[in-house]
Amino acid sequence: MITTHFGLLKQPFGKDIPTANLYLTEQHRGVLRRLEAIVSHGGHVALTGEVGVGKSTLWRAFCERLAGKCRSLYVSNDLPSRGILREMARSFGLTPYWLRADLIAQVQHAIAEQFEKAGRRTVLAVDESHLLKHAVLEDLRLLTNFGCDSLPLLSLLLLGQPPLQDRLRLKAVEALSQRLDAQLTLEPLGRQETGDYLRHHLSLAGASGPIVSGSAEAVIFDRSQGIPRRINQIALQCLEMASERGEKVVDERIVELAFSLN
Repeated sequence: MITTHFGLLKQPFGKDIPTANLYLTEQHRGVLRRLEAIVSHGGHVALTGEVGVGKSTLWRAFCERLAGKCRSLYVSNDLPSRGILREMARSFGLTPYWLRADLIAQVQHAIAEQFEKAGRRTVLAVDESHLLKHAVLEDLRLLTNFGCDSLPLLSLLLLGQPPLQDRLRLKAVEALSQRLDAQLTLEPLGRQETGDYLRHHLSLAGASGPIVSGSAEAVIFDRSQGIPRRINQIALQCLEMASERGEKVVDERIVELAFSLN
């Protein structure tokens, strides 16, 4: 209904956007540069941000930069005990060992062997890291504790919500915190960036002209607090409301009406 009414080629604000078409602010580019610099020498990073701010999306963009240089692995925190280590072992085509010490050694050996054969380091991104148990964080620390300091073979990227920063200050995980080269924060979009983001995604969908007014952009920014996931949800609700009412432009009135019905 939205695509037909507004003359679009496809549904806007989807999740299947190629990394080449992602909307990247100067902040995003700066974070990508920092990540690339740190990973290039086998460093470790924590990247925090609110829910929906785009941490996982930024990881996808980062993987494009890593292509051919590093082996990247993305895991979530919902794996069972030692699940991250087992998932890493399986990614190398191995049958995971059972004992913790053996499993860590197995994965470390696979990482070293990959570097020897293909010259590629390994980058492990762990999502929702603020929910990880201390035992899992300790496993990750032990996993990074191998190889020569002059030639580190594994980079660890902890992705999480702001509470991750508090977790990393705890004495229980101090050894891991000290290994981090940087703790970066991904902030929400600003007012102008929100408008640019909306226009960028509508253009990708085939919009030939303005669909969201400047006043509507301002309200969407206020309602979303600049968080891309919320912007997507609000924008789609507004486009649906406008199409139902036969309006060709989403204005401030449409945005407020869409919210009043939720």
